[in-house]
Amino acid sequence: MFFCWGVRDDLVPFRALHKLYGQIIAVVIFSFSSIQIGSFYGLFGIETIWTPLAYIITGFTIIVITNSFNLIDGLDGLAGSISLIALIAFGVWFFMADDYVFALLSFCMTGGLLAFMVFNWEPSEIFMGDTGAMVIGMLLAVLAIRFLNINDTLPVDSALKYKAPIAGAISFLIIPIADTIRIIILRVSRGQSPFTPDKSHIHHAIMRLGMTHSQTAIILATVNVLFLAVVFAFRDYPDGYVILCVAVFGAAMSFVLDRLITRKVQAKAS
Repeated sequence: MFFCWGVRDDLVPFRALHKLYGQIIAVVIFSFSSIQIGSFYGLFGIETIWTPLAYIITGFTIIVITNSFNLIDGLDGLAGSISLIALIAFGVWFFMADDYVFALLSFCMTGGLLAFMVFNWEPSEIFMGDTGAMVIGMLLAVLAIRFLNINDTLPVDSALKYKAPIAGAISFLIIPIADTIRIIILRVSRGQSPFTPDKSHIHHAIMRLGMTHSQTAIILATVNVLFLAVVFAFRDYPDGYVILCVAVFGAAMSFVLDRLITRKVQAKAS
């Protein structure tokens, strides 16, 4: 259903709310599967979640991650690069955790994306569009939820075990999630609707510094890998501390980026 909605949107663009309604229908059908967020894994002292609330949180998570990934598909090679890193990282983790079905799913999509990237790298010959971005975003959301479920079943002394599972899941998808949060804050602070399209995305900001599509994609892919490494290194710490560190680190990087852009603008004006 995500694929069908994406094809329709690429051919004849939907209104934002109409696209959201279609995603909600798909998520309601999807809720009958075993992929579900049934716990906060100790965050805020909460473990098991009330079942109806678990359905809502799961659906909300899938929709947010799907759309956040769709939002970063604005440059040649960017969405593909970010998704490749996430898929490879998920694939390796699932393989080492003996979840071979999801490891195979991750690696198969990785192979497909590698072939796609040959033609999507700057200057691109083909584009991902909403069709590809929504399907890959939905898949990454499912993999993130599966990661939370499998991590919870691992022995306490396992080298793969994250004591900060929510921060771990976020680290796989940090770029689209951080960009979405940043965009919402910027638009609301300007008195605009969060759904209003503009050129405030993090990739647009980096390009204002004079970077090309390829350089911007490489920079953001590198940042994603950095976050993955940092959160994995601190996986033995509780979620609250690690999420706070990720948030502070992300806010600091956004602030530095905005300051660099301001200086560049001022230098041009003078």
